[in-house]
Amino acid sequence: MPRLTKHKCYINGEWVPTKNHKPVVNPYTGEVISLMPVADDKLIDRALDAAADAFKPFARLGRDQRADFLRKI
Repeated sequence: MPRLTKHKCYINGEWVPTKNHKPVVNPYTGEVISLMPVADDKLIDRALDAAADAFKPFARLGRDQRADFLRKI
């Protein structure tokens, strides 16, 4: 199976391992082409907390600054 992705969740700037994965299947061939990480409740809470923390300084930016930031990423 090709390694198309990291089999981890990307949370707060780091790749975090997870115990559960779901197969990604090529619909044409039925072949499993990769594995997708599945986050548990603890990882989901961690990701939501990181997103809430990251939003605070972003929300203080002006409209044009936010737009410039989003264009860059």
